[in-house]
Amino acid sequence: MLSRHIREGREAEKGRRREQRGGRRREWEERRRERKEKRRERRRGRRENGRKRDGRGGKETGKGRRGDGKGGKETGKEGKEDGKGRRGGREREERRRGKGGKRDGKRKEKRREREERRREGEEKRREGEEKKREREEKRREREEKRREGEEKRREGEEKKREREEKRREREEKRREREEKRREREEKRREREEKRREREGEQMGGEESKGEETEGEKSKGEETGRGERVRALS
Repeated sequence: MLSRHIREGREAEKGRRREQRGGRRREWEERRRERKEKRRERRRGRRENGRKRDGRGGKETGKGRRGDGKGGKETGKEGKEDGKGRRGGREREERRRGKGGKRDGKRKEKRREREERRREGEEKRREGEEKKREREEKRREREEKRREGEEKRREGEEKKREREEKRREREEKRREREEKRREREEKRREREEKRREREGEQMGGEESKGEETEGEKSKGEETGRGERVRALS
């Protein structure tokens, strides 16, 4: 069975690990809230400027959807209907000079969204691993408690068996003492019986002896009286 100071040390270590886990969880939740807030702001900005930024144009640009042949006033690509044909003119020049062009902004935005989703997935994966570790830690704690309880139960059963054994030994000794006491009592009664028999025999002998003495006395008295009578006559 574990000693008390070892158990207390383990409990303290578990408490410290629990506090550390709580602090890390709070940090993760705070970062997750910040990311969600930034994402909401970006979406809000895209909705507000949607007609200019979503690639479909609108009243502000005088364009319809891309590829419908209408073209637009800031691209210089009227009449281009296939997807690759739009990669020309001013847009190609702007991309070569690093300005990015209209489509490049969408690509960057999508790339940022993909990166954000990847980071969120990584964060969820780490949280899942942390939860799994916590569950494993709790399982180990439960297993440790179960083992300690099993050990205590076995010790209790062992003590109970020892107490029962001692009780049986005491009972056996008590029975032996009782048996010896009965034997002594029996012997005492036998001795008492023999003593009474001996006393009875002695008393019988003395009584018969006394009777013989009385007979002799009476005989003597008779003789003396007869002699006196004869002397007087």
